[in-house]
Amino acid sequence: KKDKVAKTGILAGSILTGTGAILAGANTRMAKKAATNPKLRKILAEVAGEKGYESVSKMIKSNKNTGIIATAVGAPILAVSSYKHYKNKKNKKDDSAKG
Repeated sequence: KKDKVAKTGILAGSILTGTGAILAGANTRMAKKAATNPKLRKILAEVAGEKGYESVSKMIKSNKNTGIIATAVGAPILAVSSYKHYKNKKNKKDDSAKG
């Protein structure tokens, strides 16, 4: 049971960390491209308006911050779950060696 929880934590932490990093990175790149591409900026302005943002930069900043937060939350979950999984496997090995 403990191992299943640890494995679920590893999966959840990996997904959250990966998704957050991609979201943060993609929005950083999008901000740079939008600065030099008026066509992209116009499309982003339409999306920002539909989503209720005041401006493209506020939308990009919000999405980037969401990615940073997801990464910051996912990384410790991944680390702790990986450690727990390692400890569970080690304890099983020790128990089987004793028995």
